[in-house]
Amino acid sequence: MLKWIILTPANLIVACFAEVIAKQLQDRGIFTPQEADEVIERALKHDTNKRIEVFRKKAARAGMQDSIPSLMPGRMVDKIVHLADDMSSTSIPLPGERPYATYLIPWERMIASEFPSRYPDLWQDGLGFDPQGRIIELKDIIAADRNLRWVRSYAFWQPFISNKICRELQGIIDPESAQKPEYFVKDLVNNSLLGK
Repeated sequence: MLKWIILTPANLIVACFAEVIAKQLQDRGIFTPQEADEVIERALKHDTNKRIEVFRKKAARAGMQDSIPSLMPGRMVDKIVHLADDMSSTSIPLPGERPYATYLIPWERMIASEFPSRYPDLWQDGLGFDPQGRIIELKDIIAADRNLRWVRSYAFWQPFISNKICRELQGIIDPESAQKPEYFVKDLVNNSLLGK
């Protein structure tokens, strides 16, 4: 049951994206109808009390596997909402213009949404992994402890993690596809919503 939330264009486009992916997984027996509904509900509420902290929480859903950062197993609902948010873009209209919404791969979205000027800390702050594989939040990646591995900015981690989620979804939805995972998911959502 949905509780009272303020619906914004951003929430709605994230929910539309999430609905397309949830339906694909439901059609393949990966999600029950209740799980698909949960994805949509969580996508509608994803912006509640959200600011830059969300990047840290999202990126922290990674772990280490064979000394390489990887996604935690399971948590598909979280992954879809994360991805829907990372690939949904609402324009920044000039005075007198109306905003428009589109779905982009994360790097495209960062450029289209002017992330370098709006969120400059995404290029300075980040995450690294200690020798035991635990995630360490970093205020300045340049000044990070040299014993940390995979020290990268949040601007790196956002598309890195999104790509891993896209790869996982592509493997479920169309394992034979040779398309790059981010473009596969972007095209799947855009084409689905355009009725193609």
